[in-house]
Amino acid sequence: MTRLTHAGENKIAKEVAKTVSVPKVMPIYMSSVFSFDDVSTLDAVYDGTAKGYVYSRMANPGYDAVQEVLATAEQSDDALVFSSGMAAIITTIISQVKTGDHIISSPVLYGGVYDYLKNELPRFGVEVTFVDFNHDNIEKYLKPNTKVIYTETISNPLMEVEDLPAIAEVAHAHGCKFIVDNTFATPAVAQPLKWGADIVVYSATKYLGGHSDFIGGAVMSNKENMEHIHRFFTLYGSIMSPFDAWLLARSMRTLELRMKQHSENALKVAKFFENHPKIERVYYPGLDSSPYRARAEKLFIEGRCGGMLSADIAG
Repeated sequence: MTRLTHAGENKIAKEVAKTVSVPKVMPIYMSSVFSFDDVSTLDAVYDGTAKGYVYSRMANPGYDAVQEVLATAEQSDDALVFSSGMAAIITTIISQVKTGDHIISSPVLYGGVYDYLKNELPRFGVEVTFVDFNHDNIEKYLKPNTKVIYTETISNPLMEVEDLPAIAEVAHAHGCKFIVDNTFATPAVAQPLKWGADIVVYSATKYLGGHSDFIGGAVMSNKENMEHIHRFFTLYGSIMSPFDAWLLARSMRTLELRMKQHSENALKVAKFFENHPKIERVYYPGLDSSPYRARAEKLFIEGRCGGMLSADIAG
């Protein structure tokens, strides 16, 4: 039994690592821990003098692979993957604030995030002010202790498109981090970092995953921000499973094709609804009637506006 415990693991793994060929598809590293020949080697990994993996709560080759894919798509320095979109968003916000700090947020958010900002953060002494970013002056709500400005690229359910460069200018003039949830857009539609956002967050469950077969979240930013967030990622342990990381990497290969088609389909549906007698109003930034059409044309890639739309039913 002792021989069976060790057969087909450490020795073959080392032999595979020495070969001149690599798998065409990245393997799934379903391992909670990694083995070392001696304690000194383990210590070298911990102190950064040697490369290696210790515990999958901190790092895993599968995470590194999908994070490289995500950073490439977003054109960011780095990325992190989480067990859910809420885990990614909450961990990112926690990394930026402490008791006594203040956040300015759009009120039109994913329901779980709104609940967290409105009801949870105040319990820990963090104040949140909700401001209509499209119809009010954000600057008049800023305080000396404001640390974060938070919004979504495309809001749910009214499909409003935020003026990311203008918000970024205000945030940076007052030393705030500008965090943008880009879930509805994806980097195939919009890349908020290019327009001044400091940190971009996602529910990877939605368009990034695209197949409804896993739950996950992601965060992208520059190296300095990601190193800071990584500490909280490791501390709180909201890690994605190695299998889900593999699924996400698979999905990202077709993101461009999927979002292009989603955008084309949504525009056709929106135009159909707009001319339907039982529909009073359609909310989609790709329509000529949308007050956000010009902004979408400026900020979005090739005029794509994503696959989400909403409508008011007559009566």
